[in-house]
Amino acid sequence: MYTNHDLPTLRSLAAEQGCELIIAKPNELLIDDDKGTAMPAGILALIEEKFGVEDIESWTSRRGGKHWKVRLTVDVEPEIAIVLQAALGSDPMRETLAAWERHALRPLGNPDTRSLFRPLRTVAVLLLAVVASACYPWGPSSSSTKRSGSYIASCGSRTATFGYDAQGHMYIVGCY
Repeated sequence: MYTNHDLPTLRSLAAEQGCELIIAKPNELLIDDDKGTAMPAGILALIEEKFGVEDIESWTSRRGGKHWKVRLTVDVEPEIAIVLQAALGSDPMRETLAAWERHALRPLGNPDTRSLFRPLRTVAVLLLAVVASACYPWGPSSSSTKRSGSYIASCGSRTATFGYDAQGHMYIVGCY
């Protein structure tokens, strides 16, 4: 098992697995939800009230679960972030090990290295969605005729299948 303080190894491992390494900033919480469930709404509302939530981003993990990045309006100490991540449903084993790491490594002056992997496929889907929407501008804000149906866009070796529903909203079918 790799520990979060071994960042060069984590970066290499992420690249080998077709992922990018996401390292938390002081105002970010990283939630690893292997079950793919939603964050507890009551806890999220309480965090919003007490710390302020600026943005929430999610993606599917390599194993089919959910990863969430919650950007707060304030910076928090890593120990507080670990508690909040656990409260939001992050993997209990991961957060327990993160707490141990902070306890063991803090006296050594090690920085906060909370991290998650994000599959590059997720990044490719987002980039292709932007390309696709520029090539096929039939979305809800377009003055062009709205055309429902499926389309394909390519970028390098990646291909995305996407479409527009009857209301003109774009959706991603897949990325290959």
